[in-house]
Amino acid sequence: MNRKNKKKEIPPRSLMSWGLTQILRKTREEQKLTQTALAMKLGFNQSSVAKIESGQVDLPVSRLIEMARILGLEIVLVPKEKVVAIQALLKSTRRQNPPTFKDLLGVDEIEES
Repeated sequence: MNRKNKKKEIPPRSLMSWGLTQILRKTREEQKLTQTALAMKLGFNQSSVAKIESGQVDLPVSRLIEMARILGLEIVLVPKEKVVAIQALLKSTRRQNPPTFKDLLGVDEIEES
């Protein structure tokens, strides 16, 4: 197999393996932002954004947070045992009376730093 046809292997713990690249790309597209426009806001070039979205680049956390915030997203760490509850909360936002954080997590609110 020559180099051009060889598929780039994605590291097992890359952003792509967590589904983050798809979220970033989808959010950018929903906001009608081009890769070039996002790149300008980040101080990157368009090809860097393309590589991030395709999983070819594993971003440092600080850059991931910056990119997410530009897109109106927040990175949140959730205890593994609470993931199902958070997913239920997100799905329930379509209902009239969604459960509260207290219901799902046993806390009244999330503190912001």
